[in-house]
Amino acid sequence: GDEGQYQVLKDGYMDVGGVQNVFYEVDLALDAISKLKAGQPVPLMPKMLLDPGFVMTHETVEQDRDKMWGYAVWKKKNG
Repeated sequence: GDEGQYQVLKDGYMDVGGVQNVFYEVDLALDAISKLKAGQPVPLMPKMLLDPGFVMTHETVEQDRDKMWGYAVWKKKNG
């Protein structure tokens, strides 16, 4: 899900790509840290927090781009 993948999906050179949702991963990590600090249990599936990721297609790239970290990088570089 990097900026290159965003660009080629947007331009129609690629039909589909897998994306790890880094924003979701940060939320998982911060939630786990908050629970640990509060002495609450953290549900770990087995010993890790899982990001299921998602599929980005040429058809969904505009509606889902804000979940793609590569779009944030692309947007910063390209305005």
